Amino acid sequence: SNTLRDATTTTSSSSSSSIEPTEPLVTLYRDTNGWCPFCERVWIILRAKGIPYDEQLISLQNKPEWYKALVPTTLVPAVLFHGETGEEGDGGDG
Repeated sequence: SNTLRDATTTTSSSSSSSIEPTEPLVTLYRDTNGWCPFCERVWIILRAKGIPYDEQLISLQNKPEWYKALVPTTLVPAVLFHGETGEEGDGGDG
């Protein structure tokens, strides 16, 4: 059976892909069991769009303190954007 880890592992079968491996643009924090439908939705979009990402599994029963500090609601999924976010400001310059 396929697991989430199997699905996110990339293989280099040939040079037919024009997408070069890059550093992850986001980190996806999701549940350890892969049962959360909201986490699955984010994961599917990242895969479908070809967005490079890192994945961190969070135990829902024993959430680490660093996760509680990073995500005050302690809910999953959570996404951390790396580098520039593309925000253009609030538009209230007058």
